[in-house]
Amino acid sequence: MNRTRERPRAWVSSGRFGIRRVRVSECYLVFKAEAVYDSMLAEGLLPVPNTHGEALFSPSTGSSFRVSWEARRNDIWRHGRIFLRCPACGGRATRLYVPCTGASAECRQCWGLTYASRTLTSYRRRGGFLFRHTGVSPSAWAQFATLGRRKERRRAALRKYAERREASNCRTRG
Repeated sequence: MNRTRERPRAWVSSGRFGIRRVRVSECYLVFKAEAVYDSMLAEGLLPVPNTHGEALFSPSTGSSFRVSWEARRNDIWRHGRIFLRCPACGGRATRLYVPCTGASAECRQCWGLTYASRTLTSYRRRGGFLFRHTGVSPSAWAQFATLGRRKERRRAALRKYAERREASNCRTRG
């Protein structure tokens, strides 16, 4: 069932314009499949494609969440790609969200969450004092900012890959 067209299950009152969807960046907790993968490598357990299990997330909030996972064959991830199973719809997801305290962990579609970039209205066409006097267009500025964020994400991915490779190699040699 596609809940994105229905009234969202997680919403906030934004004041002037009424209710709006909760953004993923505003969620109380986010559980990532990468965390399961990293913890398995740290414990010396290598995920094998077409296996499944359960992970226990115990954030510092005091509550704990038990989430099902499954490993799928993947050419990029060395020991298979880990996916979390959404308890509400049963679908595969790389992240499960808890929008507020006391809520359950579900995928973005089930909660009806959105991204901040989808709710900004024409951010590329906005002008202003800075843009008029520097001669830089808002779209060029947005492109510059996007390229910077891409480079930083690439650096972080390479660092994480090196850490995982080192952990994986230590386990297979020993």
